[in-house]
Amino acid sequence: MGRPKLVRTEKLCPRCRQTLPLDAFYARPNGGPDCYCRPCRKDYQRRLAARKAGHRRHVRINARGDVWCNHCQRYLPTCSFRRHPSRPHTWWAYCVDCTRELDRLRWRGERRARHNAESPNRRRRRRASERSERRAFVAGAILTLRRRGLTKTDVSRLTGVSLGSILAAEQGGGRWGPTPHTAARFVVALRATAHLPTGAEPAYRRRLPLPGLAELVARVRPLMDAYPVRSRWRGRDAEEGTGHPLGAVPDVSEAFAKRQKEEEGTP
Repeated sequence: MGRPKLVRTEKLCPRCRQTLPLDAFYARPNGGPDCYCRPCRKDYQRRLAARKAGHRRHVRINARGDVWCNHCQRYLPTCSFRRHPSRPHTWWAYCVDCTRELDRLRWRGERRARHNAESPNRRRRRRASERSERRAFVAGAILTLRRRGLTKTDVSRLTGVSLGSILAAEQGGGRWGPTPHTAARFVVALRATAHLPTGAEPAYRRRLPLPGLAELVARVRPLMDAYPVRSRWRGRDAEEGTGHPLGAVPDVSEAFAKRQKEEEGTP
């Protein structure tokens, strides 16, 4: 035999916190008692009706034929509304002016969100484009300086850029990318050597530095110092008292002239 089924005769009303018999509750469609007792249910329905009365729903079309706009909360003539595309006999919920304003605000919000989402990618693409432009400019500047009679070592001494960076710039590969200060140093070098004649072929493996290179380096030193660059030679340069990766530039004008005379056979 199973346990006897318990029959409930009372129920607690969660609103008034009273335990009342089942006769004090309305019956639900399924036969069970209501959640609230009869007095609490009547009071709840009375309060709900009063709250709904405070938010009276406006008639969509008044007696004069004007249509109610749910956004600006006023009646406007039908010429201020658009027909609903799927229900031609009805009007849009908002007037034309309110629809334009809401679309403008929605478009601004979507545009701002799209802009914020694409900002990192846009900055990354811009930086990559600027880096490639600087790399191409530095490679062209090195070629121009070499056509003006400077070797790669001379270019390194003049600009203060390491020889390995110059080789990487000429090759055009690898992960090396010139900084804005490096590109600015090559701009200074191009302007300082504008008086030199430009040849058809670049200088290649000259045993002695360019005559007058020491004076040229000394003249552009203040301009180069305005654009500092990082270099692994910096510690050694500080000890040697030079600001260039290959150390001080010797004055070889006399040696170069003497060698040129020997080659020409001049006594």
